[in-house]
Amino acid sequence: GAVTLGTPLPVGSGGTGTTGGSGWVKLATTGDITSGTSFTIDNCFSTTYHKYRFVYDVTNGGAASGSNHVAFRLRTGGASGADLTSTYHYRATRGYSGHTNVEIAAHDRNYVNDNYSRLDKGQHGVIDIFRSAVHNAPVFFDYESIGTHPSNDECFPTKIQGANHTNNTTVTGLKLYLYSGETSNAWTGRMTVYGAIR
Repeated sequence: GAVTLGTPLPVGSGGTGTTGGSGWVKLATTGDITSGTSFTIDNCFSTTYHKYRFVYDVTNGGAASGSNHVAFRLRTGGASGADLTSTYHYRATRGYSGHTNVEIAAHDRNYVNDNYSRLDKGQHGVIDIFRSAVHNAPVFFDYESIGTHPSNDECFPTKIQGANHTNNTTVTGLKLYLYSGETSNAWTGRMTVYGAIR
C-alpha cells in the first residue's frame, strides 16, 4: 500500500492536523492494507518538523511457517518517489524469549533489514527518523520492532540504530517492504507517520 501526503490529516475528532508546541502531529497513513507486501508513504518530510515517527503493525497472510523478514528504505523524489539505495550504516541487537543471550550485528547496506524479528504471526514496529537542518547532514534512524517465531510463541524484540549519509539528496518518504519470505502471502496492517517540532 502507498500514500502520498498532500496536506496534514486531522488529529483526533475534529482536529486540524496541528497540536502546537512539541507534540506529535499525525501526517499521513496508508490506511488498512490487505494486499501487497509493502507500506509506502511519500511526501511526508518538510522543514516544519525535525523528528518523524513511523508506526506500523503487519501480519504476513497465509501459512505461518516461513521466516519472513522486513526492511526499510528512505525515499526521494516526492509524490513519484524512488527508493534511496545509498549506504545505511547501522547496528542491530536482538533478544528473544527462549534464551537469555543478546545477539549483536553491524551492517553497511543499501537498506535497513530487520533480519531478526519475524512477522509471520504479527509484528509491530516504530521507526524514528531525525533530520538535521545542517546542509548535507546524515539522516539518523532509531528502529524498534517485536515479532513472533512462526513455529512457536517466542517473541523477538529488535533494536536498530544508524544513519544514512544522503549526499545532498532530499529525503521525502519511507518504504517498509518484505525483504525475504513468502511473497505470495499478502500483508494485513497499516503504517502511520507522525511529526514533531523541536
